[in-house]
Amino acid sequence: MHNDGINWHNLHRIQVAVGAIQRTKPLASGAFGTIWLGTYMNETVAVKTCSKSTRTDIQTFLDELDLMSSLKCPFIVALLAAAWTKATDVHAALEYMPMGDLRDFLTRSKGLSTPPWAEKIAIAIHVVKALVYLKANGIIHRDLKSRNVLLDETTGAKLADFGISRRATDASMSCGVGTYRWIAPEVLAHRHYTVAVDVFSFGVLLTELDTHELPYWDVVQDKRSSSNASIVWRVLHENLRPTFTAQCPQWIVDLATACMHFDPARRPVPEQILGLLETRQCGEAP
Repeated sequence: MHNDGINWHNLHRIQVAVGAIQRTKPLASGAFGTIWLGTYMNETVAVKTCSKSTRTDIQTFLDELDLMSSLKCPFIVALLAAAWTKATDVHAALEYMPMGDLRDFLTRSKGLSTPPWAEKIAIAIHVVKALVYLKANGIIHRDLKSRNVLLDETTGAKLADFGISRRATDASMSCGVGTYRWIAPEVLAHRHYTVAVDVFSFGVLLTELDTHELPYWDVVQDKRSSSNASIVWRVLHENLRPTFTAQCPQWIVDLATACMHFDPARRPVPEQILGLLETRQCGEAP
């Protein structure tokens, strides 16, 4: 389709005219590029662009869009369309989540306005439903964290940012990726890994829902052992895990602890987690 050494996969299936996706104002930017507020077909959307111009970075961006275009799940942010004239100016229109990400939500709602656990469990259920879908399709997200869970006006949650996701059959499943505070020991140790890494990250996410703090926030406050390398070493060799508040329901502590087990084979699978959360949500268990 394009003779530029870039693999465009099947993105022509979602390609629209360049003027169809409009950007209005930047929402966030990072090393990868920028997320804009925009419009597509008279709807408010998020527009993702890649600020890098190397072939490797552009290919990584297109790989992400190709993967997202294959995902059809109500608990995963949808890729709606993409427009471009050349590889360096691809604009992707994504479903807009007006309440931002879970990290900011937890920071805003610390203290007196802390949401009830019923609301937090609903968010957790949506995240796990996304993991169930990904597992069924042989996909590992690899970067599950509060910053990559987006919220709408009803506090419905959807998983986002598939920039480092891979199909579970890829041969490169031993390179260390993601943000270290959420990463499973087998990834930190550069060992082969499976979809169980997303379960570990979900366990860490449960600690965030409890404390409203970043994982290991209390360890970081201790200057003697606060370096990233020190925390990684302790996760691997001392079974260091994020902590909970005294008010956290014991069954949440037990679930998160199981999810964060050192042995991937001992962690529950997403379907088991979903069953437990839905049972608790329905009040069928004390």
